[in-house]
Amino acid sequence: MNFSIEIVTSLIIGFVFGTSLIYTLLSVKIKKYKNQSLTDELTGLYNSREFDNRFKAELERAKRYKIAFSILLVDIDKFKNINDIYGYKMADKILQELAMQIQIQLRVSDVLFRYKMGDEFMIMALNTDKLGAEKLAYRIKNKIENYNFVQENKISISVGISEFDVANPDNDMEKEAEQNLKADKLL
Repeated sequence: MNFSIEIVTSLIIGFVFGTSLIYTLLSVKIKKYKNQSLTDELTGLYNSREFDNRFKAELERAKRYKIAFSILLVDIDKFKNINDIYGYKMADKILQELAMQIQIQLRVSDVLFRYKMGDEFMIMALNTDKLGAEKLAYRIKNKIENYNFVQENKISISVGISEFDVANPDNDMEKEAEQNLKADKLL
């Protein structure tokens, strides 16, 4: 009788620990896959999907509390030429370095995203009006123009800015940032 109680007890303990271990392993896997679905593999930055999620939340917050925030759309000028001349591996290295150099210029509250999987990045500058966003854009452009990328490549970037407008809360900020980016490229 004692022998069968010991077996049952061992089986129960094994089941409990086994279930706990499986749960822990599954939780780790789920967290890993969720993180992969929200980040860009090349740069480690948040991706467009995460931008969409955070942008919607920030837009609602700005509408409700009537607070400033801006987005800055950053694009590498003539990036196709870099791909054509140096190849995709070099272009990928430049994207990684650019992401790092932009990140250095941001405040802790600002968030940098890889935007639409190309050579574009989006910055969400919280509690930042248009003047603050313009200063940030200038600082980033200056840093990038003076930075020696891999193989001492110099690159330039263009930046399109859009500020949340309390008077026009339904303004399409992404579209405005894209239009302002095109205008900046013409300068």
